[in-house]
Amino acid sequence: METNHQENIGPVLEQFQIEEKEKRRIKRDVVGILICSGDGKFLLGKHHSQLSYGDCFWMIMGGGVEGGESKEEAARREAFEETGVDISQCDLLKIDDTKTGESEKTLSTGERVVCEMRFFDFKVDLSQSSQEIALNPEEREYSEMKWFDTKEISGLVLTPPTRLLFEQLNII
Repeated sequence: METNHQENIGPVLEQFQIEEKEKRRIKRDVVGILICSGDGKFLLGKHHSQLSYGDCFWMIMGGGVEGGESKEEAARREAFEETGVDISQCDLLKIDDTKTGESEKTLSTGERVVCEMRFFDFKVDLSQSSQEIALNPEEREYSEMKWFDTKEISGLVLTPPTRLLFEQLNII
């Protein structure tokens, strides 16, 4: 007896499509922090688990804003957690707050949701040269971190948001 595999798979596909449509949507503010050294270099990292882009792309530091935290506080916290650089006493310049995006995420509960994100990019200028700044991250989110001068930036494989940011700043 011949089995029609299309008939057996139809209900599975329908259920999958229903599950995709019913995913809960959440909103999340995300900060990016462009860290600039006194000798004009920019700190970038390659993320271990940047699923959207892969680990071959360079990006600025950043992460999600936590409850009760201002965007500036989040940028300072993320900079310290991800690099070990304390920018708590430094001035932050807001570069952009117009970008949005969405991505599927898995919450700690295992629930898969669609995350609607709004991005807030900041820049901080440090007085020390890149050689004087010790990088000692609390969290090991990046497989590699490195300082780059403006000539090197244009030759890097950057995440699309990081490339756009450098274009907006006329760096590339």
